[in-house]
Parts: sequence; C-alpha cells; structure tokens
Amino acid sequence: EDAGCDAVVAEGFEAGGHNGREETTSMVLIPGCAAAVKIPVIAAGGLYNGRSMMAAMVLGAEGVQLGSRFVTCTEASSHPAWKDLVVQSKEGDTHLMMKQLNPVRLLKNQFYEQVAQAEARCASKE
Repeated sequence: EDAGCDAVVAEGFEAGGHNGREETTSMVLIPGCAAAVKIPVIAAGGLYNGRSMMAAMVLGAEGVQLGSRFVTCTEASSHPAWKDLVVQSKEGDTHLMMKQLNPVRLLKNQFYEQVAQAEARCASKE
C-alpha cells in the first residue's frame, strides 16, 4: 500500500507451482490481508470453482486469481499428456516438495518419487 500498489495478491499454501516457505492457508491469509490493507485483496491458491471464489470474497477478497485451473484449456500450450494428468488428478495427488530450496507443488508421479528420494537422503541441489 505504502509502495503505491493498486492491489495485493494473497496466495495461500494450497497454490500450485512454486510456493513460499510459509504454510499459511488461503482461509487464514485472505482475511488477514483484507484486515491489514485498504487496497483490494486478490485471492489465489486452491481456488477452483464458483463456490471457492465466493468463499474468498466472503473472507474479504475483492477478486480472485486462478492459475492451474487453466492449464487444461484449449488455448493453453501445455502438453496433452500433462493436461490429461491434471484432469485425472484428485484431492491428495499433489505434495509440496523442496521446501528448503524452492518450494514447488508436484503431482505424485515418477519425477515426484525421484525428488522425494533425493530429499530423504538430503541431496544437494546439484
């Protein structure tokens, strides 16, 4: 706000892709941000349908940001195999990995298993 921003994005721990190291959920982050600033709060992270968008608005958001939800749309340049994996995934099929390096949410697949094994043996980033 003091920096002249027009809005602030409150992205919770549920977000896909790269996340921060803090594990604050959207349900906690959105109302906290809305109470802390006078500029609009844009909710992100774990939003996937009209009900979740409405919940974000009830928590104080004035808008929402969706990312992973659009990876499967026709216009997306994502590989068809990736789109199929995303469409077939269900609750519990992702996990936040590499928390000490660069936290990222991954679908549980062969690559995920390789990363999990590397983390378990405290492998370096190389």
